Amino acid sequence: MLKIMVKIIVGTLILLLLACLALQMDDELDEDQISFMKLSETPAQSDAYFYLLGLAVDKNKDPISEGKKLYEGIKLIENHNQRANYLDQKPIQLMLDKSIFPEDELLCSVGQSECMTVIDNNLDRIPQLLSKNTLFIKRYQTFLHLDDYHTLTQPSVDEPFPPYEYLSMATRIINLQQIWQASQGKQAQAINALYQSHEQLRKLLTKQDMLIGKLIVLNLLSENIDAINLLAMTHNLTLSTPLLLLTKQDRSLVNSFSRDARGGYQLYSKLDRAENIFSSNLSSPHIPSWVTRILYKPNMTTNQSNKWYLYFAMLSELPANEFVQEVQLSDRIPAIKTHWIRNSIGTVLSQVSVPNYQEYIADFWDMDSKIQLFNAALNNNEISDIIDTTKSIYADQKNIAPYLSEDKKQLCFDSPIHSEPKYNCLKIKL
Repeated sequence: MLKIMVKIIVGTLILLLLACLALQMDDELDEDQISFMKLSETPAQSDAYFYLLGLAVDKNKDPISEGKKLYEGIKLIENHNQRANYLDQKPIQLMLDKSIFPEDELLCSVGQSECMTVIDNNLDRIPQLLSKNTLFIKRYQTFLHLDDYHTLTQPSVDEPFPPYEYLSMATRIINLQQIWQASQGKQAQAINALYQSHEQLRKLLTKQDMLIGKLIVLNLLSENIDAINLLAMTHNLTLSTPLLLLTKQDRSLVNSFSRDARGGYQLYSKLDRAENIFSSNLSSPHIPSWVTRILYKPNMTTNQSNKWYLYFAMLSELPANEFVQEVQLSDRIPAIKTHWIRNSIGTVLSQVSVPNYQEYIADFWDMDSKIQLFNAALNNNEISDIIDTTKSIYADQKNIAPYLSEDKKQLCFDSPIHSEPKYNCLKIKL
């Protein structure tokens, strides 16, 4: 009897050991995930990225050289995981020359009514502001002519963003510069300069490989269109040059979501066999790595979590009506498979809610609505004519015609995604 009991115990232990060994095994990464993440592999060099980092350094220093120094500091932090030190030191901010980086109430968004009031009340201050920021604008123009822009940092939840505020301030200075020029009787030159700025922003939009970068430049494009339209209304100018709708490449978020997928994979890989996976407190009790491996598999987690990025990347390149149809078919959203035995922790991580990227993608289509309204206004002075002859890019919309806003100062299109107008309106009265 004793021998039988011993055999049962030994057999049970062997089975448990085999089960533990089997539960150490992870799946292979899906081929489509591997291919997708490769789309945004970080290059070793980008003079445009270095230049953006160093755009506002001391006037006697070279932006590319100083940008490289900043990047080397960021790389050191990435390699040694010194996140706290990076956040404390804020090396990019420490390098800024406040006499170069512009700060002024006049540098507001011209699409906002209070902004134009501030500008109109302070026209006499514009020349001094422009003179003060000559070097900043010169550097910005140099940056725009560099064609190799890539974000060089490694994607992660806490990676430092490039200083996009430089782009915002530079665009607003240019808008301000042309508002001043038009006020001095040079309306044609001012309008032409804003059209040129529009083309530069379109190129910059295409180059962006981070979601936040794409959205920031898209917003600057909206401000540029507002500036052109406001100048024309202020000076009773007739515009003759239509704007092109966004291209598939302008709208595409494939590289952005590919970077996010890589960031997710790197995070999940770092958690592999982590003994403190349940807590960020280093003094908390540690779990043996083999136990963690039973509960968590990085590849299985990646294969499920990153399905979302593949899906949203696909959505960003669909035509307008196909995009809306896809969004309305909620059953097409990727289902996350659960693996409560082999990957219980990873299953929880995979089910963490993600941002509503559909709304971000819709921003680009709403911009097309704004451009369409701008172009319609070129040939029609009568609002009723614009409403009668202009149709929504969303052919399946219930209301495909534009309409006047409640204050009668804007023409707007309905958006099937956004409940509140964002880029799908154009101001027609001051």
